[in-house]
Amino acid sequence: MEGLKQRIETLYECGFVDDAGKADLYRIVEILQNHGIETNDDNTGVLVTHVAAALKRSADGEIVTPLDAEVLEQVKEIEKYEEAVTIQKEILDSMTNKLSADEQDFVLVHIGTILESV
Repeated sequence: MEGLKQRIETLYECGFVDDAGKADLYRIVEILQNHGIETNDDNTGVLVTHVAAALKRSADGEIVTPLDAEVLEQVKEIEKYEEAVTIQKEILDSMTNKLSADEQDFVLVHIGTILESV
């Protein structure tokens, strides 16, 4: 967690996320830990960084290119897909900042990747 905490603090200090964004990132880590997921791996760092970038894109009014439908179909085929959806919903519901539907799809893919690696 120490490396992840440092990553979140760095994203905050350089202005990539604001106070609410920083709190959202810490909530993501907490939710993953509550689901028994180790949060000191690279995949978790990628998720946190992606969400931080998504928050910045949203604040800047930037529109993200939707995820390829084929990628979403691949995620639906993983053994832990239902768990990934549950965690995604919990994360999105906990966030002060709201993500676009396209960004939400990316979050699901990252969670699926994390679950596949444990």
